[in-house]
Amino acid sequence: MQHIKNSKKNSEIELVSENSETLTNSLAYVMDKFNLKKHFSIFNFIKSKGLAVSSILNILIILPFLGFASIHALAKTGLSQVDFEGEKDTIYDIKNNSLINWRHLLTLHIKRFMYLVKHNINLKSDSPTAFIFDDTILEKTGKKIEKVGYVHNHTSTGNVYILGFKLLVLGFWDGKNFIPIDFSLHREKGNTKKREKLIKSVKRTKAIIKKQDGKLLKSQEKLNKKCEINNVKKLVYKAKSTITKKKTYEKSKKAYNSAKQEVKLAEKLLSTNHIELDKADKKLKRFYNNNNLYGLSKKEREQQFKADVETGTHGDIRRKETDIDKISIMLKMLSRAVKNGIIPNYVLVDSWFFCFALLLKLNILKKGAIKLIAMVKINNQGFELSYNNKKMSLKNILATNKNKVKRSRKLKSKYIKVPCTYTQNK
Repeated sequence: MQHIKNSKKNSEIELVSENSETLTNSLAYVMDKFNLKKHFSIFNFIKSKGLAVSSILNILIILPFLGFASIHALAKTGLSQVDFEGEKDTIYDIKNNSLINWRHLLTLHIKRFMYLVKHNINLKSDSPTAFIFDDTILEKTGKKIEKVGYVHNHTSTGNVYILGFKLLVLGFWDGKNFIPIDFSLHREKGNTKKREKLIKSVKRTKAIIKKQDGKLLKSQEKLNKKCEINNVKKLVYKAKSTITKKKTYEKSKKAYNSAKQEVKLAEKLLSTNHIELDKADKKLKRFYNNNNLYGLSKKEREQQFKADVETGTHGDIRRKETDIDKISIMLKMLSRAVKNGIIPNYVLVDSWFFCFALLLKLNILKKGAIKLIAMVKINNQGFELSYNNKKMSLKNILATNKNKVKRSRKLKSKYIKVPCTYTQNK
C-alpha cells in the first residue's frame, strides 16, 4: 500500500461533516442509494430480542463521519449522540459476532456501487479495468490482541519488525473509481530461516536414525546366523577334537565376534544419533517457547485473547486465514471476486506476488481473458523463449538481449521486449 500515509480528512468529507444537518442528509442519501437497510437486515436473525442488528450496523457505519475512532470513544462521549438506547457491549457483541459474514456484506456494497456507476454517465469510464493486490502493515500496540505478532516491514531499510498484522487488500480500478473488493489479515511466524534450519536438522537426524535402524536390524540378523553356525561348529569340535575341526571352529568364532562387534558399533552409532535427535528436538522446542514464534514469548502468546468460536463460522474462517500464506489467500480472493461477477481486464501485483500459481489461476479463470501485469524478481526463474524454445533464466535473458534495450519517453524508463513463456521451477 502507500508508503506515506495521510490521515487528513478528504476535503469533501470535511465540508459535509462541518454542518450536522448537511451531514445527516448526506449520510441518509448515501445509505439509501446503497440499499444499506436492505443489506443489513439479512443479519437480523442473529438477535431475537432488543435492538435489531441492522440498527446497530447503521451506527457502526456512521461512526467515522461523526468523528469517533472507536466504540470506546463513542461510549466516553455519550451514546445518546447517535440516539442509541442500549449499552456499548451490545455494539461490541455484534461487531465481534462470528456468524456475521462481513465479506458478503462488502460484496453486496460493491455490487451496488458497480450498478450505480454503470447507470451514471459521470462515473462511467471506458478505461481498462484492473484488480490490484497489495499488502501493508496494520500496526497495533497491544500484545494481548488475538493472533497479533511481529511482522517484517519490507518498505523500511534494515531488518525492522513491527507489532501488528499484514493486511492483504484486493482493490478494483475502473479508470475513475477505486474500491476495495476483499481483504485478509496475516501474521508471520518469525525467523523462518532459523526455524527451517532447525526443522531440517531434526528431519535429517530422523532419516539417519531410520537408515541406521535398518542397518542394525541386518547386523543383528547376521549375528544370529553366525551365532547359530558358531554353536554348531563348537558342538562338532567338542564331539570330534581334530585339528581340522578346531580350525573350522576358530574361523567360525572369529566371524561371530566380528558380527558381534559390528552390532555393537551400530548400536553405539544409533545411540549417539538418538542423543543428537533429542538435542535438536529440545533446541526446536526452545525456539518455539522462547521468543521466535510470531516474535512473542510463550508467556506472551498464552496471555493473548482467545475467543471461543464455533468451527466453520465466518469468524473461524477469518481467524484461520491469519496463518495461511498470502499467495493462497490471494488466489481465493481472485476466484471469489470473479465468481461474484467482478471481472477485470488485468491483475496488477508487485514482484513478491508473482508466481506460477497466479499465472495458472489466471489461465483457468474466464479462459485466460484476465491478463497479468507484474514486476518480476530478477533471479533464476525459468523462461522459455518463444522464437527458439530455449529455456533461460531471467538474468541470462537480460544479459543476452542487452543490445536490444529501448527507451520509453512517456514512462521515462528503459525496457527490453522479449516474447517468452514462464515455466515452473522444479
